[in-house]
Amino acid sequence: MPPMTDAELLKTSRTMLFLGIPALPLMWLLQIAYVLPHAHIKYATVGVAFWTILFVTWWALFATHRRAWGAFGDALVVVDVKGR
Repeated sequence: MPPMTDAELLKTSRTMLFLGIPALPLMWLLQIAYVLPHAHIKYATVGVAFWTILFVTWWALFATHRRAWGAFGDALVVVDVKGR
């Protein structure tokens, strides 16, 4: 694959960024890896950090409070929870 021009790289970078906005941190991570030596990386890094923090916070809240949420907590579980 021939090297990309700066214009092509910027277009690819922006496309990957906007595809990643609707909660696809993996796309941002790919953009960070793909465009690492170039300047438009800070937005992708901020996006990855934001969504990672949001996901870990949600996971921690759900893991510690699911039982207290009762039926609502059980409705959020994909796997049927048996027993206590």
